[in-house]
Amino acid sequence: MASRSSSQVRTNQKSLPPPCCRKSFTVTCFHLVTSGQLVMLLMMIMLSGYCYGQANQTELCRGKRHDNFWAKKLEDFKHIISMMTEIGKHDALVLLTQAAFIPRLSYFLRTSPGPSQQKSDEFNNELRMGFQKIFNVFFDDKGWKQAILPVNMGGLGLGVVAELAPSAFRRWCTVYVDIMDINVCSQKKWNEPSLNVSKSKLEELNDSPSDKARLMAVRSELGSAWLRAIPSTACGTRLDNGSIRKADIPAVKEPAGLLSESNFRPDGYTLVPWSQGCCLSWDVTFPHTLAERYINYTAMKQGSAAVKAADFKNTKYKDLNDNTRVFVPICVETFGPVDKQTQLFFDNIATKIVEKSGDPNDKIYIKQNISLLLQKFNSFCILENIAKCPSVRDPAH
Repeated sequence: MASRSSSQVRTNQKSLPPPCCRKSFTVTCFHLVTSGQLVMLLMMIMLSGYCYGQANQTELCRGKRHDNFWAKKLEDFKHIISMMTEIGKHDALVLLTQAAFIPRLSYFLRTSPGPSQQKSDEFNNELRMGFQKIFNVFFDDKGWKQAILPVNMGGLGLGVVAELAPSAFRRWCTVYVDIMDINVCSQKKWNEPSLNVSKSKLEELNDSPSDKARLMAVRSELGSAWLRAIPSTACGTRLDNGSIRKADIPAVKEPAGLLSESNFRPDGYTLVPWSQGCCLSWDVTFPHTLAERYINYTAMKQGSAAVKAADFKNTKYKDLNDNTRVFVPICVETFGPVDKQTQLFFDNIATKIVEKSGDPNDKIYIKQNISLLLQKFNSFCILENIAKCPSVRDPAH
């Protein structure tokens, strides 16, 4: 077992670029990312991590050389962070969460002695400072506790060294599972206890109604799907005005004359039957999760604002539900949660797109597109309100 493993390592080392060309290779790939070749940069990060982890085995010894090994890894991470400031923010977010930190660090933890507590803290601090520098934001302690949580727990999926250690140990155990009587469960099971502790501490710090509503909302599917989307046109995660036309269902916007006794006009109406011979009409609204009239509901249950908005829309357009027409309210909260009708509508749209394209991944892409569009909508609303604010130089203020 050991001899075959050593032979494989030597073989892999021969196929990797020599250390002298790694720096130029790194710079080249970072220039490529400005041209949209994100995959090349991902390969560079992972390839350089493999090279550094295996090229010099003497670095893995305990003592001074062991400290030098982790010091070198920290310098490499600082270099990657500095280069990320020169690329797009969405690209940088994907690289940081999916390649530059957790995957590389997990590999080093599996193949070398663990870092000291001081070095672990330095890695965590560099991640925090680097993220703030790249995205021009500030994290207080409460905000950072949320950012390091997984996406499905309402975080950004950044992670910390201590919470990577159990899964790294689990991967190491798989090599010796036949020798050592160890129950090798899934990686999620190893990480779950420490993550649940972090989640509980975060919830204790966020006990106000607005904080509770915010945390529950960002854990929803549409509230977090954009964090998993790779910014690639080829993958369908860059939005365009004709995205909805992929289902090949002709429709008109704001049709007049649907309601003879009122001037209400829904946002859209299909020109061909949508389901069971009925044409579809819909109206879109984006209730604010933290709005004063909703906060008491959203603090208790996720998606409550969307449900309230959907009930209002159904009452407003009740005459559009008859034997030839069906009305669907599309209610998406600003933080992502939706009501059941909206979720069913999105699922139907995704199913029709998959039937048309033949690509089952389109079901994932359409939800990522909607999540990305929601982030752009929120950004537009914030910038629009800033533009409406009176200038501080206005003599009347």
